[in-house]
Amino acid sequence: MEELEEFQLAKRKIKEPGIHQFSGCIESQKAHMAYSLSNDFTHRIIASFSEQKMRELYENYRLFDKEALIYPSKDLIFYQSDIHGNAVTRQRMMVIKALLEQEEVTVFTTVDAFMDSLLPLEVIKKSIITLNTADIIDVNQLIKNLVVLGYEKNYQAEAPGQFSVRGGIIDIFSLTEENPYRIELWDDEIDTIRIYD
Repeated sequence: MEELEEFQLAKRKIKEPGIHQFSGCIESQKAHMAYSLSNDFTHRIIASFSEQKMRELYENYRLFDKEALIYPSKDLIFYQSDIHGNAVTRQRMMVIKALLEQEEVTVFTTVDAFMDSLLPLEVIKKSIITLNTADIIDVNQLIKNLVVLGYEKNYQAEAPGQFSVRGGIIDIFSLTEENPYRIELWDDEIDTIRIYD
């Protein structure tokens, strides 16, 4: 493709500000074209008009970039039924985490998802809670901070987005992790932090 004059023209055009439309690409080549045209960018957003088309393109694109992520829209019917599972929120937080931590990110989304108002990344970055062993913490303040961030206090942290406090043990199941963290306290000092299954 690099040798095609049309491709080189498209590559030059895409670097210019504004909206660009490319046509004539058959369905099976769209992912390859999107990947090839976006190689020079560190942050790539590929949006589609529907969730289904976006997911099809995402699956094809992953042949070229395994780290690509989906930022789903809040389909109101699905979102309300998933409120306790946090699957939509979790996928969205994975994208935000990648934007904060990785130098290169490819995000697939829909036009509907662009309609959501989000906090700027700088504001989100300031609200991250960082805990280390030997830190002195105020447990009540930590609980308040977790609730403000949208975490649900539960008897046990069984699902992403939940936390529990039992004596000197605090379990936090982050939305962006596969397993929860267990923080063990010695009075108000963090003795250990570990991941558990």
